[in-house]
Amino acid sequence: MSRWRRVKAAPSRPRARGSRLLPLASNPWPYLSGRISLAIAFTGIEVRDKSRNKSLGLLWAFAYPLIVMLFFTLIFSVVFPSRSTSQGSTYVIQMLAGLLAWLPTAEILNKATVSLENNRVLVKQLAFPTETIPVTTVLVTFVTYTPAVIFVVVFAWVQGFVGLTLLLLPVAVTLQFLFTLGLALFLSIAGLALRDVREVIGLFVLVGLFCLPIFYQPESVPSLLKLILYGNPGSYFVWFWQYSLGVGQSTPSFTVAMASLLTVISLTTGLALFKRGRRLLGDLL
Repeated sequence: MSRWRRVKAAPSRPRARGSRLLPLASNPWPYLSGRISLAIAFTGIEVRDKSRNKSLGLLWAFAYPLIVMLFFTLIFSVVFPSRSTSQGSTYVIQMLAGLLAWLPTAEILNKATVSLENNRVLVKQLAFPTETIPVTTVLVTFVTYTPAVIFVVVFAWVQGFVGLTLLLLPVAVTLQFLFTLGLALFLSIAGLALRDVREVIGLFVLVGLFCLPIFYQPESVPSLLKLILYGNPGSYFVWFWQYSLGVGQSTPSFTVAMASLLTVISLTTGLALFKRGRRLLGDLL
């Protein structure tokens, strides 16, 4: 909560009985658009607070994701170079593209489970649009990963992989943003109702990295792992990123269709469950 104390909370007032703060799950866009400006303001505050009392200042907030990605690249292309030796820069770009799809998602999942509890003072203000908190969680994470995205795109371009498929990258980013937003809305409520969810998500984030086509593709793994890769919703976003950067191996039309379908399911379900769960916030906090 501390990072948002300077934003003046709206005065408490009772909500009218039967008021509909969330639309039907089939039409979430007007509802979300009304929270965007407030979420952007909170995003700027949180990004600045990430650099507070740090010697590198704001640079550290943007450098951290890039350092993590470079660490994984070093481990799997230098320490364990079996695939990188045979596939060269193709493997490295595949891995970096996959990490860009997974690392922001993993960070959002972890933060979402505690986002409402960490901002309980704002949540208890009846007039405050509570949905702004998970939206801000997603926005902040995507903003801090922007330099990492630029680095990978430039690296792929230097290696000669970037082509017209790069035009699909904004689509991939948008779908991933909305997909993770749906998850964040759900987990922000679930993290309050069931505290064990936080431990489960922590374990999932650790194991999930190896259940995605980041370090290997379906054709090079055993049948069981191949089934896991195709059954993992995150795989289609990884493949979308890889295809956008010119190193994709999956069928692009099917990948885009699956990513779009999963995004609609995640966002509409997350909004619907948040609508039901927010009625219990007073008892949970």
